[in-house]
Amino acid sequence: MRITNNVIMRNTKTNINGNKINVNEKNNQMSSQKKIDRPSDDPVIAVRALRLRSNLSELKQYLKTNIEEAESWMNITDTALYNMRGIMNDMHTLCDHAANDTLNQDDRNQILAQLRQNQEQIFAEGNADYAGRTVFTGWKTDTTLTFSMDKANEHYTITQPLSYADLEEEAYNYNTVSNEDIMNFRTKAATISQLTEQPASATLNRIRLAYDNLSLAADTTTDPTGQTPITTLEIKYAQADGTAGSLSPIAYTTTTTAAMEAAGYTIGANDCVFNTDTGELYFGETLSDTLKQEQAQFTFTYDKTGFEKGDLTPENYFNCTNWSKGDASDWDRYTYTHYEGGTWDGTTYTTPEWIHEDINYTVATNQEMAINLEAKDVLDQNLDRDISALADIVQASIDAHNKLDRLTAMQKQDAYSSPEDQTRLAAMIEAVSKEVDYADDKMRDVFTHYVGKMQGYLTTMDLARTDLGSLGQRLDLTKNRVESQYTTVDKLKAENEDEDLSDIVIDYQAAYLAYQASLQAAAKVQQQTLLDYI
Repeated sequence: MRITNNVIMRNTKTNINGNKINVNEKNNQMSSQKKIDRPSDDPVIAVRALRLRSNLSELKQYLKTNIEEAESWMNITDTALYNMRGIMNDMHTLCDHAANDTLNQDDRNQILAQLRQNQEQIFAEGNADYAGRTVFTGWKTDTTLTFSMDKANEHYTITQPLSYADLEEEAYNYNTVSNEDIMNFRTKAATISQLTEQPASATLNRIRLAYDNLSLAADTTTDPTGQTPITTLEIKYAQADGTAGSLSPIAYTTTTTAAMEAAGYTIGANDCVFNTDTGELYFGETLSDTLKQEQAQFTFTYDKTGFEKGDLTPENYFNCTNWSKGDASDWDRYTYTHYEGGTWDGTTYTTPEWIHEDINYTVATNQEMAINLEAKDVLDQNLDRDISALADIVQASIDAHNKLDRLTAMQKQDAYSSPEDQTRLAAMIEAVSKEVDYADDKMRDVFTHYVGKMQGYLTTMDLARTDLGSLGQRLDLTKNRVESQYTTVDKLKAENEDEDLSDIVIDYQAAYLAYQASLQAAAKVQQQTLLDYI
C-alpha cells in the first residue's frame, strides 16, 4: 500500500482526536465521578443501573413512606389504647370502691361525675385519627366511631347477633316515690299500707341491645315504611347430638317501661317481651333456661331513629341500613355488612362470623401487613350502655337519699308539725327508706358484678395492645430487612455507576500524557519535504 503524506496527516489527526476524546471522557468522569455519561458509553452498565435504580426507588418508597406511615398509624393506635386502658383501670377501681366501701352522698356524686367523664373520654379516644383518617373504623376511615353531634332524624335498621351468653339477671326497682308525691304528701295515704305505690323490686332474665328508644323493624330490605313489622325471633341452634333444635320461631310482644312497672315486671315463663324504651329483651324463666341449655344463637332486628352525641355509629358494629342517606336508589350503598354466615342447613347452625376490614400497607416486595385494629376488637359494643347503666344506678341512689333527706328535714319543720302531717310524712319516709334500701342494694350488687366485667374489658384492651405490639414487632423486622436491602442495593448501584476518584485521576493523567505525546509526534510528521533534497 502506498503511503502518501495525506495519509500520514489524516491518520495523525485521527489519532490526536481519539486521544482528545479520551481526555474529554476522563475529564467528564473526574467531574461527575460516574463511569458513563450516556447509555451508549457502556450498555451493560446502563441496563444494570436502570434495574438497580428502579429497585432502590421501590425500597425507598417502602422505607420512607409506607413503613413510616404504618409506624405512625400504629403509634396513634397504641397511644389511644394506652389512654383507654388507663380509663378502664380507673373504672375498675371505681367499681371496686363503690361495691365495697361505705358511701355518703358526696361519694356518690363523685362516682357519678367520674362515670360521666370516663364515658365521654374513652369514646373520644375511640375517635382517634391519623391524618384525618379514623383508626378504629376499618375501611370507613372518613367516619367517626361515635356521632359527633345529635342526629334526631337519623334512621337505621339494625341486625344485632345475640347469644345465650348475653342473658343476664337484672333487678328492677319500681313504684318509687316521686318528688311530686313529696310535694303533695298531704294528699297521700296516711299509712304505708295504704300507699297506692309501694317501692318494690323484681328480677328478670334479659338481653340488653346496643341502643334504647327503639321500634319494631319492618319485614323488608328495600323500603323502611309501610311494611309488616317483624314480631318473631328465629332461634337457631344444634342439639348435643347434632340434630336440629325446635325453637324457631318465637313470637315476642312489645312493651314499655311504664307498662312493665304497672305489671310489676312479671312475664310468662315461656314469653319473650321487647321493651322498646330501654332496648331490652325479657325472657321468661323456662324460655331462658332453654336458651342456655341449647346454647342458642340468634339475631334480632330493630329500628332506631334519633341518636345523641356520643352514641356508637351502628355501621361500625352491626349489619345495618341507614335509610336517612340518599333515596331508594342509594339505599344499597348505605347497607353495611359485617357478619356473614348464620346459615341453617336443617341440622346445624353456623354462627355469623365477623368480616374483618383490614387496612393493608405494602411494606416490602410481595409483603402486605394489616396495621389497624377495629373498634369491635377494642371497645365492646356494651361498654357505653354499661357505663350509662352504672351512672343511672348511682343517680337513682342519689335521688333516693335526697328524697329521704328532704322528708326527714320536713318532718323537723314547724310547718309540718301537726299530727296528721307527721303521720303522713312518717308513712312516706318509710316508703322512701325502702326505696333507699333497694337503690343501695342494687348499686352495691351491680358494682360488685361490674368489677369482673370491667376486668373483662381491661383484658380485651390488653389483648388488643398485645396484637398491636406483635404487628409492631413484625413491622420492625421488616423495616430492618428493607433497610439492609436498601443499603446493599445502594452499594451495588454505587459500584456499578461510580468511579473511584483516585483511579480517575490516574487514568486522566495517562490519557492527557498520551494526548500530549500525540501532539508532539504530529509536530514532527512533516518537518521535511521533497524540496529539502533538491
